[in-house]
Amino acid sequence: MSVESRTGTAAAAVSEHRAEQKQADQERETAPDPLTPDAMVPGKMASGTLTLQTWNTVQRRVFLWLGPAGVLACTAALATQWGDVDPLDRYALPGLAAVMLVMSGALALNLLSVTLTTRITFVANASYLLLSLNHQFGQFVPSHQMLSESSYWFAVVYATAFLAFRAERAMQICVAIFVCSVLICGVQLLNLWASGGLSMTERTVASVGQFILSSGVLVLVQYAVGKLRQQLDQVRAAAYLDVLTGLPNRRFAQEQLDGLAQTGRVFSVVMIDIDHFKRVNDTYGHPAGDMVLRETGRVIGKHLSGRQFMARWGGEEFVLVLPGLHKQGAKALAETARRELYQHVFDQVGGLTASFGVAEWASGDDLEAVMKRADAALYAAKRQGRNGVRVAMEDGRLTRLDLPDPAPPGAFTVRAATVGAMTVEAATGQPTTGQPATGQPMTGHTALKQTVSMLQASPSSPLTDELFGPGDLTRTPGD
Repeated sequence: MSVESRTGTAAAAVSEHRAEQKQADQERETAPDPLTPDAMVPGKMASGTLTLQTWNTVQRRVFLWLGPAGVLACTAALATQWGDVDPLDRYALPGLAAVMLVMSGALALNLLSVTLTTRITFVANASYLLLSLNHQFGQFVPSHQMLSESSYWFAVVYATAFLAFRAERAMQICVAIFVCSVLICGVQLLNLWASGGLSMTERTVASVGQFILSSGVLVLVQYAVGKLRQQLDQVRAAAYLDVLTGLPNRRFAQEQLDGLAQTGRVFSVVMIDIDHFKRVNDTYGHPAGDMVLRETGRVIGKHLSGRQFMARWGGEEFVLVLPGLHKQGAKALAETARRELYQHVFDQVGGLTASFGVAEWASGDDLEAVMKRADAALYAAKRQGRNGVRVAMEDGRLTRLDLPDPAPPGAFTVRAATVGAMTVEAATGQPTTGQPATGQPMTGHTALKQTVSMLQASPSSPLTDELFGPGDLTRTPGD
């Protein structure tokens, strides 16, 4: 196919992909992802972002514990003031408890992301503490000559800022809260001193001073810890990142697959191998081969959505991990990606193809066996001419999901199949080459059965085993 015709059909392929992706998304299960509620989008990963999944999991667990604990803390604070509730706490504490309760429920039911719930709760708590700090200078400080116990919670706010935000943004927020605290304390102390209600040598100054100093030290310590965590994230990301393509590597994919298998939820894997990739390196050089690998990840990766991701499995092989997707949906997605790659034009190289092997994991299945089935399906596609998608069944056989629906008997339109020195046209049952046929013409149904039987009998037949028997779990030479 020429470059013009291949690029001319790109729009049609994209449109068809969208329809198939919609159908596949409808089949996707909506159960909580054990790894992360956020999506991994291939092509947008950079150093430090591969650990986002693990970090979001930690955030989720921490919030689901701290949310109810915060509600109990607000309730306890109101209980200790029973009979003489502070005017601010009378309304602020129930409101704060309601916010934490609603956010905890929304997160538990997956109505909101862990990032959004954490940040909303953080803003609510920080706002309450700043209002409380300003409010206590009107009643509590003049009476007790010190700050109230609510000031202790500023330490918690500074610590949780680095849970809700990345290190740089958390530091900015902590500095803003610290500056607001200093301004509130400074203005209120000056007002008390100007009104004659405070001597600059009294214990109030010491209490406020220690509060400000301890807050500043805590902000600096949390910033140092946050930077260290960011550096550790980058180191860990490097261990899970394929530097050449920017995709997750095999180690990352295997860990994710292990985590998915532990949940008992269905998912599919698609093994991908670029056809004749060695020829690209031999003909155009390794820089061109590297470009092809990167472009392949970009072209196929853009068809993924939600929690799906693509990883480099090794060499010119890739794997798609598709949580919640059955083999029918995985096959539709793989077929769309295959056509898109076939229509793509690589700089210097031109057009390339890839072979795809699909396998589905179900509850109780063995993960290693699933990967072997996907690998067998991939190499079945290789043996049957490449640029195709094969789907493995649970018993090791390869299904006909990638073949056209059979036509009614007598109306077959099957391409000629070569068996030995004779070519049989399956539509008529007549040989197209060799000796003329004898006897009465066969029906389409009988002709097709005989053709398949002859193909199966041929030792070199690409249909042996792949259609009707166990898939060959061994790889064949070549690319």
